[in-house]
Amino acid sequence: MACGSTTNAISGIDGYVMAGACGAAAVVAEMNHWTVTITSDPIDVRVFGSSGWGAYKKGPKDWTASFDGFWYLGDTTGQLALHNALVNGTVIECYFHLDNDNYYYGAGLVTSEATDEAVDGVASISFDIQGDGAINIKTA
Repeated sequence: MACGSTTNAISGIDGYVMAGACGAAAVVAEMNHWTVTITSDPIDVRVFGSSGWGAYKKGPKDWTASFDGFWYLGDTTGQLALHNALVNGTVIECYFHLDNDNYYYGAGLVTSEATDEAVDGVASISFDIQGDGAINIKTA
């Protein structure tokens, strides 16, 4: 009889986000959720007489990311650095960790920052990134 789980699922509790200037990425404090989305935009190459069926060729690829957590601009190498990168239009390095050994990484522009506050909650902050070049995956 096996003891414990035998799944290969990775627990979300070990995740974290790193971001910052190229060569100087640091953990972004107080984050608790991230999403990386990779897309490919196929090019429609249908011709007359194709019976209405689609025909496509490989098109450009993009990636975006979003992450959020609790507001803390005292995090000068994380949240405040992201704010400054947005204001200054600076490309940053991003690392989206599932755990210490498995993560996505790439360079991108901060495209938005949103802060939310409610009387019955805590201040939260979110950031959106538009990839600048390829996103890569490192696995154990």
